[in-house]
Amino acid sequence: MSVFTEKQYREELTKFCQSENFIEADEAYFAELDRITNGLKEMIIANTDDLTTDTGTTYYVSMNGDDNNDGKSPSSPICTIEHLNTIDMNEGDLVVFERGGLWRGMVEARNGVSYSAYGVGPKPKIFKAYDGINDAKWIKTEHENVWCFDKVYDDKDIGVIVFNDGESYAEKKLSIAELKSDLDFIYSTEWTNEENPDNKVYLYCSKGNPAEVFWQIDLSRAVSIIKIPFGAHDIHIKNLELRYAQDIFFVTRGKNISMSYCVCGWTGGDLGAGKDHQTRYGGGAGGWHSCDTMTFDHCYIYQQFDSGVTPQYHWRDEDAGVFKNFITTDCLFEKVEYTLEYFHTQLTAVGNGYENMYFGYNICRTGGYGFGDKTEQSRYVKSWGHENVCHNCQIEYNVFDRAASLSIEIIGHDHDKRGNEVSYDHIPKLNNNVYIEPKDKVFANINKILYKFNEASYITLEKLGVDKDSLYVYTK
Repeated sequence: MSVFTEKQYREELTKFCQSENFIEADEAYFAELDRITNGLKEMIIANTDDLTTDTGTTYYVSMNGDDNNDGKSPSSPICTIEHLNTIDMNEGDLVVFERGGLWRGMVEARNGVSYSAYGVGPKPKIFKAYDGINDAKWIKTEHENVWCFDKVYDDKDIGVIVFNDGESYAEKKLSIAELKSDLDFIYSTEWTNEENPDNKVYLYCSKGNPAEVFWQIDLSRAVSIIKIPFGAHDIHIKNLELRYAQDIFFVTRGKNISMSYCVCGWTGGDLGAGKDHQTRYGGGAGGWHSCDTMTFDHCYIYQQFDSGVTPQYHWRDEDAGVFKNFITTDCLFEKVEYTLEYFHTQLTAVGNGYENMYFGYNICRTGGYGFGDKTEQSRYVKSWGHENVCHNCQIEYNVFDRAASLSIEIIGHDHDKRGNEVSYDHIPKLNNNVYIEPKDKVFANINKILYKFNEASYITLEKLGVDKDSLYVYTK
């Protein structure tokens, strides 16, 4: 299969988003969607246009490197993320990881420093996960078919265990007594229902020692893969594969942060919110409070417990939180609970909310069918019930293919009024999107009104000015 160029992908997707309305999708229709989806995925994976710098120092990191090196040339690379995080850097510097390598750790990003790849081969992998084959031994316990990973951790939680590079994953439980089926697991901490937690991992595996059953086991940790400091600016991430953590990255009051041509998966699912700390959360990449210019383009984001990309602020004070230019384009999302999750509770502060948020030319499929346990809550666009004041925000030329629950849930309020008065003037405009759902399924919640997937809903949404020139495609 030939790999799309950026221009070809846009042309193919635009044509797809302007096909016949109110049709029933057949085998040929989904074959065409699969062709465009796979073309986008291959374009993302195959990209080799790595970042360079003309103004700063490039630091090279290789699995074959040596931390006694200075890291300033491909012939003298350093080896570990731990050492990388100790190096003093300046704005304009660049860190590149050698293609084909795999590191386990958290990159501590610096202001003005970007992160990319060099060399030939597949994208360099950065996993924030324990190695379930080599880090410790699996010990058979007194419980039938239950194995203990015999290492005491100080982690807040482990959100998911993934086997054989994504071939299967473990189902999280809250007590050892609940481990009844293959690949049930618990990380025994004070936040679980164990009377005497020991901070170890327990896994039900009827086939024997997990280290002999599987060739790769990754235990995802409850921290970011890339740690971006408060108020960070001008950090760009390109051509990395990032997996297994609480989230990819999350920045507060950041400016000019971007991620492109990255492959990101298996984040979130950690305990730590809600009553008794037993609500699971985490996943994806985004910003908190107020950020200016965050962009995500040409990324493949999959298996996220919560959000794919998210700008959010959940507080009630007079300190305005403003998101400007939160832009997501040309990305592929699969098995994500909330593809675009945005919420903003500020109503009383002046100048709050979202300005120029844009979500366009993305393909969103199998939403809510991943390892998350919230399929009844899953959405491709999810704003919850907060104020969510939007100015010049658009969602267009996206494919929303058969969500486990609703496709979209968008609620906005009038920024000049208090209380719960909704406003159609302050929600994103949805234009030229393709919705693929079974006929008469409830698929949208717009300002607390539920819409079924049929011609009547289309006409109603169009009259409201919410949905123009979009397509409804039925499935059996």
